[in-house]
Amino acid sequence: MEDSAAQDRIAPESASGAPEEAPDATPHRLHPMTLVQKVLVGIPALILILLPAIRSNDGGAWFNLALGAMYGLLVFPWTIIRYVRFRYGISPAEIVIRSGVTTVTRRNIPIDRVQNIEIEQGILQRVTGTARVSIFTAGSQSAEGVLDVVSLQEAHRVRETVQQFQKAAAAGGAVSASRRTAASAEPGAVSAELGAVSAGPGAFSAEGGAAARSQKAPGAIFESVDQPEIEPVFEMDMRRVILSGVFRFSMLYIAVFFSIFQYVEPDPEAIFDWFAGGRFEGLAEAAGESPFIVGLSVLFLAVLFAWLSGILVNLNRYYGFVLHAEGNKLHHRQGLLSRHTGTIPLRKVQAFIIRTNPLMRRFGWYRLEVQTMGFDVKERGHKVAVPFGRMDDVMRAANRLQQGLPHPDPGGVRVPELSPVSRLTIRRGFVRYAVAIVTLAGGIGYFWRPGLWLLSMLPLALVWAVLRYRGLGYGEDERWLYFRKGVVRQHTWLLPLERSQVFYRSASLFQRRLGLASVYVDAAGASAMRPAEGIDLPAGAAKELVDRAYARFQHIVTQPEPS
Repeated sequence: MEDSAAQDRIAPESASGAPEEAPDATPHRLHPMTLVQKVLVGIPALILILLPAIRSNDGGAWFNLALGAMYGLLVFPWTIIRYVRFRYGISPAEIVIRSGVTTVTRRNIPIDRVQNIEIEQGILQRVTGTARVSIFTAGSQSAEGVLDVVSLQEAHRVRETVQQFQKAAAAGGAVSASRRTAASAEPGAVSAELGAVSAGPGAFSAEGGAAARSQKAPGAIFESVDQPEIEPVFEMDMRRVILSGVFRFSMLYIAVFFSIFQYVEPDPEAIFDWFAGGRFEGLAEAAGESPFIVGLSVLFLAVLFAWLSGILVNLNRYYGFVLHAEGNKLHHRQGLLSRHTGTIPLRKVQAFIIRTNPLMRRFGWYRLEVQTMGFDVKERGHKVAVPFGRMDDVMRAANRLQQGLPHPDPGGVRVPELSPVSRLTIRRGFVRYAVAIVTLAGGIGYFWRPGLWLLSMLPLALVWAVLRYRGLGYGEDERWLYFRKGVVRQHTWLLPLERSQVFYRSASLFQRRLGLASVYVDAAGASAMRPAEGIDLPAGAAKELVDRAYARFQHIVTQPEPS
């Protein structure tokens, strides 16, 4: 069974009757460490199956032993067969990946559709010198093709080969006619060789692998293509990486920590005595007599643990972060235990998002994210260009990224002074929060009298409504729209008008009664959970904003692109 996009092809023959060859025509296997890594990954599942048999001596343990034996007899041979039958090849026109055991799938990914090739290295991959390659196209929400285990050198070769083919295609006349003929003939050669593999594992001989390694380097056909210079854009040293974690609180690991404690069931007194060495017996006795001290101590330890875990998470994620420009793409590299490299194609950039929080903003720190076309925001989030930097760093990276727009702003990217929304949004916000608090307090208080104390939160609802109003804002100029919202997590959207797909305004029943409206701007790759919107604008201002934005959009897109 084949992928719907895959087509069988027969390699065209040259005048001599032999199929024409082009670089990288021979199919490749995954790295032999695939087998080792798959076995290591499967061991925890096997231990989980055998654990009841190890801990118990009754007759029912034989069932788990039999289940573990079946697991080993089925999963491990299946892994070997999958490895033997997996093939991939690259031609100037497409990437072909053939996989499957009982169901054979051949996927053809056009070279010109490849948007990003990401290289990831987890802890196990770094130890074994291998990597995982994920191939994304402009219209995909997940990876179109994945090479699970290849050598790190091969991973970089795959990405560089695809980039070279794309550059040669963009260069047009830079490739000679004879080479273009070989390139056009190659897709059939790759598919034909991959099809031959279906006859059995022996079709891929050791001699074939040696021929693939000894063939001419793929980059040799691109001698006439100019290689762009590597331009550094942003990087983070160790001090800044640790500092970025200081402003991050990770509550997730607290939940994981307490979940593990439920299964381990340690003795808190024994742990405390072991940790403190008996030096805090008086404090422990005082804490035992006062529940207030116990609660305060638990809260302090939770905040401390969240703060320290945030530092460690950022250290692992952004260690050695480097962002550099090469031609029409930005490449980033990051990670301590798990290394990750990725690409941001400039022509796919749709919008910029500047994130911060009150503490970060107080000390002048910001984060720049890029909304790109072709990524699933729910699974992967927006692409991070500047994880933690000053506003100058953010603007420098944004100005480099906007060079991929059809009509870059000659004045550069900037964030002007934003206009406040209507003050009536305080009233609307307070009413919503008050209704929620009264409903919750009434429901709990009906069954449990102390629940009525929740009504004391009504003043806090008013304070939050005021803070929400101060966090909202909107602005515009000849080429951009700007929206800001958020209290604890503040987002500022910088939207190029020429990337916008829809301008619309809406007004609910309650907004219409107050003469308010909201403005929404949609672009490719936008998140439904975090839309770019201006909330509770005066109705007249909202209409004028949409009309002006659409008129400017029409003016920009009708202009010829700069050469």
